[in-house]
Amino acid sequence: VTTLCFQFDGGRIVTGCDDKIARLFDVNNGMLIKAYPEQAAAITAVAIHPNNQEVAVADASGAIKIWKANEGTEVRTLAGHAGGTFALAYATNQQHLVSGGADKKVRVWNAADGAQIREHDSTEVVRAIAISWDNQRIAAGCDDKNIRVWNLGDGNLFATYTGHSDKITALEYSRDNAKLLSSSADGTVRGWNLMLGRQTQHFVAAGG
Repeated sequence: VTTLCFQFDGGRIVTGCDDKIARLFDVNNGMLIKAYPEQAAAITAVAIHPNNQEVAVADASGAIKIWKANEGTEVRTLAGHAGGTFALAYATNQQHLVSGGADKKVRVWNAADGAQIREHDSTEVVRAIAISWDNQRIAAGCDDKNIRVWNLGDGNLFATYTGHSDKITALEYSRDNAKLLSSSADGTVRGWNLMLGRQTQHFVAAGG
């Protein structure tokens, strides 16, 4: 298993694996609901649409497939990122899907029709994406050890956070939109206070 994501209400979970297949499970009983058709390469990122009706699945070829959650039928394919798509996130307002990948790009898609709205440049591979719960910001974590934050509405760069000593592996916004958490291959998790614009917490993994 290479990646996983909870449904917004916590009732189901989608996983992606090296066998090129994404699977949807019922969290309450662990039963498999649907195994989606095999994709071109190992699954690298998954996300469940806030309406719970669609699942986005990215793979190491760069393709992003949108599947009907329950039926397993393909809705559309997004061109994705050259060299692999490594991160996916839906906005809670259901309007946007954001992806990051090996081509050092962050792409913002229209969740309704799959049209690309804009793209942002990074200096290195993008491995983590998070969207604030108020749908105001996109955060991207990259191999250059930095976290870049853009305004989702107008695409302007809002902030850059530095402090990790190795590539960023995961990002998550707090539900009150006051904090951004980041993890890194340097063995740390850092908490960023978004009002102050700086790091206020620093956790070290056991043995790190």
